[in-house]
Amino acid sequence: MLRAATFKLLRNTNARLASFSIKGEPPLSLQQKALVSGLAFGLMSSAFSFASILSLSLGPGVVGIHGESPHFFITSALQSMMQSCLHTCWSMLLFSACDRTSWLRGVAVVLSHLLSCGLSFLNPNYSLSLLLQCVLVVAVVIWAWVEAGGRWCPGWRRIRGKPLDKVEAVQYSALQSPL
Repeated sequence: MLRAATFKLLRNTNARLASFSIKGEPPLSLQQKALVSGLAFGLMSSAFSFASILSLSLGPGVVGIHGESPHFFITSALQSMMQSCLHTCWSMLLFSACDRTSWLRGVAVVLSHLLSCGLSFLNPNYSLSLLLQCVLVVAVVIWAWVEAGGRWCPGWRRIRGKPLDKVEAVQYSALQSPL
């Protein structure tokens, strides 16, 4: 719900942002706003997750001494990294779904979020939990790549022996030099 509210807020600020631009267009596209928003969600998630894990390591008993897995901290770090990546992709996907008013895509984003949270119930079995989380990350990243209009790298065409298409430069910022 917070991502949808962020989308609505950023969508409503387009007119104001456009008034500051020379061309009369907002300086950031919807995909760029989604990327920045997703990175912020991911960093917040990782910070809160890792802060509680670090507090566990400072307590009177350290995880791994009395029969618990000694891989707790490395597994937690890897899960935190994957959650950060997932939050970035989820924001991009949900912004795209809201922009296209595709409720099915929005529900799929929410369900993948719930699946990721549900995988934490498998945590005592760290290898299975990490494997399933990696599969989810790869699937969501590919979905976000396709949704954002991504294509395969031109190098793949060269490897397969096909000629390269015309490569065009991409401008990443709407800011123009005054010259």
